[in-house]
Order: sequence, then C-alpha cells, then structure tokens
Amino acid sequence: MSFDPLDSAIALPIAGGLLLVAGVALLRLRWLASHGTASFAIMLAGWLAIVAGCVALSEAVGAERGVTFALIALSLLGYAAVAYTAEIRAARVRQPG
Repeated sequence: MSFDPLDSAIALPIAGGLLLVAGVALLRLRWLASHGTASFAIMLAGWLAIVAGCVALSEAVGAERGVTFALIALSLLGYAAVAYTAEIRAARVRQPG
C-alpha cells in the first residue's frame, strides 16, 4: 500500500477531525461524570485527543501552522470560560439567599 501526497492530504484532515470530535466527546463525558480518578483519566484522554487532532490538522495544512495554534488557543479560551462560569454558578449555589 503506497501513500501518495493526495492520500495524506485526505487522510490527515479526516483523522484530525475525528480526533477533535473524540476529544470533545470525552470532555463532555467527563463533564457529566462524577468526580474521581476515572473522570480525571477521561479528561486527560480528551485533551490528548484534542492535541493529537490539532497536530494532525497542522500536518495537513503544512506551513500554515498558525491556524492550528489559533485553534488551540481558542479551545483553551473556551475551556477557561466554561470553567469560570461553572465556578460562579457553584459559588451562587453555596451561598444561601
């Protein structure tokens, strides 16, 4: 089986997209799961899948790696916003009245 450039141009974006979807699904599963050691492993696997997806997309676009870094930064900002909102909601629930 030989891989010409067209094969990798098709396979890498598909693999990157699938890894990103898998990472988001794992993070969503972690969000819904109870806290514990297993949920930390799910979260770690989710973030590793997202990083692997970004690396695959970075390899697919070649020299345009800035797009990949922007996607990673956007993902981290989104995660920070969700975590911050969750902390605010948890603080409101704890305070009576």
